[in-house]
Amino acid sequence: TEYYRDGDLLPINYTFQKGDGVPGHVLETGRPYVCNDAAHDPRVVTELQRQYGFYNLVNVPIVSRQKTFLGCFQVFNKRGRKPFDEVDVQVLEALAASAAVAIENAAMVENDRAGKRDSAPAGSRHPAGSRPGSRHGPSFRSS
Repeated sequence: TEYYRDGDLLPINYTFQKGDGVPGHVLETGRPYVCNDAAHDPRVVTELQRQYGFYNLVNVPIVSRQKTFLGCFQVFNKRGRKPFDEVDVQVLEALAASAAVAIENAAMVENDRAGKRDSAPAGSRHPAGSRPGSRHGPSFRSS
């Protein structure tokens, strides 16, 4: 997880459990969440809000076709200090739907590659990730 500020990507070293913070709330409810006063919202982790200085946010779930929670998008600080609104939620939901398809497709490709490696003759196998040009796909952890 990263936070973009003034051209820099800052790591967010925090794990959200179900019900913890805004991402945990979105995981628990499966619904988008809009906060236009982050400093006073009880769902916002105060430590993170102070550290990164965000004043508002919108968070939408990324959900598979099988209705499995894959992750979420969280966007901070709308330009001009404007509040996030329903249009922002709709745009992020469309992006989340596209991301879900991409994540699922990447997982299918990786599973297909793993299956081909497992069924290949022993002399032609490469350790996972060591084949020239191979990349590790996304990994997910559910709580």
